Amino acid sequence: MRLSKFTHVYECIYEENCYYLIRHSITNKSFFFTEKDFNKLVEDLKSKKETDEINILKQNHLLVQDSYSETKFVNYLKESNNLNKFDLELIYLIFNTSCNLRCKYCYVEGSAKLGFKNDSMNEKTFNKLMDYLNKLIQHQKRKNPLKNKLTFIYYGSEPLMSKNFFIKSLKIIQKICNENKITPDFQITTNGTLFDDAIIKAMKEFKVGVSISLDGEKKINDSMRITQSGRGSYDKIIIAINLLKKSKIPFGISCTISQHNINHLKENVDHFIKLGASSVGFNILLNARYSNIPLIPLTTLNNNLLEASKKVNDLGFYEDRIQRKVRAFNGIPRFKDCGGVGNQLVFFPNGDIGPCEAYLCNRKFNAGNIKTLKIEEIEKSPVLKYWTKRYPLNMEECLYCPALGICGGGCPFNAETISKKNIYQRDKPFCVHTEMVLNYLLKKSIEDKTGKKDPYIRDITFMYSDNLF
Repeated sequence: MRLSKFTHVYECIYEENCYYLIRHSITNKSFFFTEKDFNKLVEDLKSKKETDEINILKQNHLLVQDSYSETKFVNYLKESNNLNKFDLELIYLIFNTSCNLRCKYCYVEGSAKLGFKNDSMNEKTFNKLMDYLNKLIQHQKRKNPLKNKLTFIYYGSEPLMSKNFFIKSLKIIQKICNENKITPDFQITTNGTLFDDAIIKAMKEFKVGVSISLDGEKKINDSMRITQSGRGSYDKIIIAINLLKKSKIPFGISCTISQHNINHLKENVDHFIKLGASSVGFNILLNARYSNIPLIPLTTLNNNLLEASKKVNDLGFYEDRIQRKVRAFNGIPRFKDCGGVGNQLVFFPNGDIGPCEAYLCNRKFNAGNIKTLKIEEIEKSPVLKYWTKRYPLNMEECLYCPALGICGGGCPFNAETISKKNIYQRDKPFCVHTEMVLNYLLKKSIEDKTGKKDPYIRDITFMYSDNLF
């Protein structure tokens, strides 16, 4: 009998008491022990007793036989969750590569391939795209008759620079989905500077989920998010927010964290909620491929992010950056953190098809084009197969990480950009983020169990070697 290689034992020390947590790093199953009960567990294991506690740990793959194969367990998880198979859930629609803002930290423009020329979708390509989506959705429904939802995300650059295509596509896609008994979930991420009555009307009619990019109050936002002429964007964004509120359209705020607002995240939360936002999303800045964007020390970044997320949660609002890991820690493992890893298609302005929106201005990963790639050939694309398998259970460096079950692997684009190798490298800043979140969640879980604050937590798995029991 031994501990699985995925099992971690945590010692949680207070001045007068000590507690123990035994946790599976993939399934996130954990079991809490007092010092007395933990010592009894160890003695029972040494004397080869069969107790209820031991049987529960065995049933949950924390304690295993010497012959147990971690590789077979991982393969079982891959197979039972269909992790190596492409399953379309998200469709990104990008109508142009140019933007009406010139944000100083833009990693998309900062990653534009040398000589890249901005492009906007034309009418002919748009019509071809709508026809392609019609056939794609029909194909998805034939393949999986139980599929009843697809999410369509309007993204950019700035999607509302192609206002007519945005409005027109909503009507067409809604009709296609109705005919195939699919519920479309429309989402848009926009800088909020181009709103008008027609756009508002379409958003309300088709129940578009709206995310407005805003980094804080006027002075903070306008230090980074500027127009092509160098003016701040805040005042125009407030006009858009007022239009949304007047039409009773819920909206969230997408806040990118950089040096201009890192020390004001909690104040930003108050400001966003005061503006009427229903949710707050914090974006960790990605590395640009060809330009240097000043980044924040990772400890400072994540400590401030955790504090801001806690405040959002305490106020009864939703924030996804941390909460996605909270959900995994308390329930279902998060095997993939990125839709590009086997769950999405991105349609670019010229009809190119890829797995990741971050390559808008650098089409390194191109599965084909709507003019040439047959619908039934999409999932056979070497590019999509390559991306679909890029998650921690397929990455040797990640396999025995204690935070694997809440991770998902971070951003393939960031991993490739930093390493200058390939997407299968680790997104190392994300590793820091995930481990700091895990430590925070471990601490909180112990505090909730004991009612005592600030335990010192250490991983003592090394004390329990394979032959101890």
